[in-house]
Amino acid sequence: MPLFNQVEVGQELPPLTRTITPVQMMMYGAATWDFSRLHYDTPFVQGRGFDRIFVDRQMLGALVAKMIVDWAGDPAALKKLSVRYAKFVYPGDTITCRGRVTEICPDKSAVCCELWIENQDGERVLESGSAEVALPTQ
Repeated sequence: MPLFNQVEVGQELPPLTRTITPVQMMMYGAATWDFSRLHYDTPFVQGRGFDRIFVDRQMLGALVAKMIVDWAGDPAALKKLSVRYAKFVYPGDTITCRGRVTEICPDKSAVCCELWIENQDGERVLESGSAEVALPTQ
């Protein structure tokens, strides 16, 4: 857990890597009460012009948030999170959530971070993202 005065601009957050499985997708849908057929019903998805089911993008936001709170620890607080997606993620894809400190805000004891997610081919599936994290001072 970093203290506010120990963080520097440019510091990388420890990455979070996951291989997405259909079971994880189902568990996420159940946990969030989001049962969109786009994430589990192949004939339904193909009938709408997609070739296969794809990961709920909110799940990707949750994974990026997990990366941040794992790094920041308790009693830090994730104050703001913004994400913009670039590509679909499919079952079997391996994604890596990454981040870097871009700004230090002494008046709030907070840091701002740039966020992104890459797939196994090095393509950004989360085009851009940002977070504000309040860190403990002691």
